[in-house]
Amino acid sequence: MVDEKAEECRVYVLRKRDSAEWQGLAAKGDENAQVCIWAVGKFYRLMTDEPAWCACCEVNFAPSDIPRAFIILIPVKRNPPDITARTFAVCAECSKQEDNWLVDQGVRRDGLAPTTVRPGDRIH
Repeated sequence: MVDEKAEECRVYVLRKRDSAEWQGLAAKGDENAQVCIWAVGKFYRLMTDEPAWCACCEVNFAPSDIPRAFIILIPVKRNPPDITARTFAVCAECSKQEDNWLVDQGVRRDGLAPTTVRPGDRIH
């Protein structure tokens, strides 16, 4: 069941193998890429203090584990001075799946309401 108050979000899937491409886009000023890179960095910082698990299968990450992919949700309606995004880590096994599977398994399990893919969205 989806919460009627859930905000609409754009969905981005960032895979470890594509990190250089995302960093390049962020360096060129792509705002969504910048928010995605920021969100992944924040997740890594929090991961040292809080337990983390795969959004798709709920396997726990050990402190030394590095997620192979992330699902990033950026609200469609944003307050410009505030940077907000929801970040979900994906384990090595689940990251072998296609992007749509990751979104279906990870995001929808959390009860969020992502928007459909729009021109300019980057789902790798």
